[in-house]
This record gives sequence, C-alpha cells and structure tokens, in this order.
Amino acid sequence: MKAEQVLPDEQNFVESNGLVVRKGSVAAFIANALILQDPNASAAERAEAESDLRELIPALKQLRLFEVFSLKSERLRSLVPD
Repeated sequence: MKAEQVLPDEQNFVESNGLVVRKGSVAAFIANALILQDPNASAAERAEAESDLRELIPALKQLRLFEVFSLKSERLRSLVPD
C-alpha cells in the first residue's frame, strides 16, 4: 500500500471512530520524542514536546501504531497507556 492510498495528497486528515488523525501525526510524534530524549533541550522545550505527544497518542493508538512499533525509551512508554 502506498501513502496516497491511505491519505490522498489533497486530503489532510482521516477520521476514525470519532478521532481526527492529521497528516503528519507520526512525523510530529517522532520529532517530539527526539526532543524529549535530547539532553540539550530545555525544560520548557521538553514540557511542550511532552504535551504535544500526549495530544497525539490517542490518534496514533487509533492507527494501531503501537501494535506494530515498540518504543525504546522508558519515558515514552510511560506516556502511552495500555
């Protein structure tokens, strides 16, 4: 399956069981996860990244991302409820 078969170029989100999953959600999760693990990130940057991650988690669970990929970081795993 190709990305455009899941989400065509002209479409920016999908709705699944009442949750809106925006294009770029997985990339945003990765970017925020990297900030959380960056020892040079400020406390404010880490707090904002964690907040943004928490907002993304329900949509990514709906996509079943965490059934396919396991998180290496204990801190990240603690943010994702079972």
